[in-house]
Amino acid sequence: RIFLRLTIFISILLQLCRCEDINYHDLKEDDSYEDYDYYDDNYDTFEDSSIIITEKPVYSNGFIVNNVKNDIIIKNKLIDGNYIDTISKNYGCLLRKDSLIANSEITNNTNEISKSEHEKKLIESCNNNEYNDTNSVNDTNINDNSTNCIKKKLNFREIQQEKLNQQRELKQLKEKIKPRYLLGSNCETLVCGSCKSNIEEFSKLIVKSINDIKIQSIDQLFDGFCNSRELTLRYDNIVSDICYTVFNNGNDNQQFILNYFESQSNWQNLLSKQILYDNQKYICTMIGACDSTSYHLQLIPRNKYEDHWDNKCFICQAFAYNLEERVQLARYLTEKTILPVVMETCDRLNLEKEYDDICREMISGTLVDDIAWLAKVNDEGIEKKLKSEKKFSDTLCEQIKYCEKYLDPEEIKQIEAEEEIEIMLF
Repeated sequence: RIFLRLTIFISILLQLCRCEDINYHDLKEDDSYEDYDYYDDNYDTFEDSSIIITEKPVYSNGFIVNNVKNDIIIKNKLIDGNYIDTISKNYGCLLRKDSLIANSEITNNTNEISKSEHEKKLIESCNNNEYNDTNSVNDTNINDNSTNCIKKKLNFREIQQEKLNQQRELKQLKEKIKPRYLLGSNCETLVCGSCKSNIEEFSKLIVKSINDIKIQSIDQLFDGFCNSRELTLRYDNIVSDICYTVFNNGNDNQQFILNYFESQSNWQNLLSKQILYDNQKYICTMIGACDSTSYHLQLIPRNKYEDHWDNKCFICQAFAYNLEERVQLARYLTEKTILPVVMETCDRLNLEKEYDDICREMISGTLVDDIAWLAKVNDEGIEKKLKSEKKFSDTLCEQIKYCEKYLDPEEIKQIEAEEEIEIMLF
């Protein structure tokens, strides 16, 4: 009897439990989900939503990696062909080959011109019958067609005075044909500097967007980058023009840059000095905005005018070249805002410690104010298209005593000869 009662009681409990279970899952047919495995994979559905869920792999910092196209070949180098000529016309810069002047040719031309000028004066004097003493001991025959002229005899004082006049004439002629450098960097340097500026600003944008939930992939950052405030307000128009050429949608340059940045292992460190320098050098060289000379640190004299340079002078020259390029690419700088540009120059050069110490020494103490002032004056001269007898690098380094002025041995002899003659005369 007891067993029978237990059996009945258990069957009633089972019936009650079955009824509650049915009521709990008694859903309408329209609200049911057919695929419960979808939730097992932790996915969500967003019907009629603008957010696109992709199955592309994602790095830990949030950027989606696009399909990388390997072996991108850059067909057209920026500093080759017609493009660099267009930059020259639009921005009034000189090509590298046109900005270099052979001083040896200048010296030879000076000697030839001075000789011809002196002979011309003698011929004119002959025609005016100024030399008419045929018994002269110091005879010099000058032929002008059929006209023969014999120089009259001069006393010692007159001979010395004539030598002094000839030397002064030669000096004046040399001054007239001295090389005049158009202030500012050449076109190739500006194109390379513009590329480096674009890579720097794009790296800043990547680091800034790492935690931005609206930015899923790096290629989204291309949109509007060349027209961004960071470029248009901070840099001159040439930087934006290079940007449109390099980051233009669909070209090989853009795809190459995208592949390169997506292959980076740690985007948070893109702005570290070494990584930024390496990225700028690699990208800008590969797309043809820079060449091998753009990153070459010169430490060996190239001609007789540099034979007396030491390491301090070479580092100063590199410093000045980089500073002039950066200042020229800036939109607008005052004496106050130019100081940070000066202070960042050593970082941009990324020198070895031995040379970096020399560079840091330049931007310490009162020298940094002198450098900033010289850079500002040079920048004003660039805007006015002025020319100078010296390049900015020579002017700056000689002013701050990091380079010694070149003295031509012939000029030294001439100065000594003039001093000797003046002593005799007076």
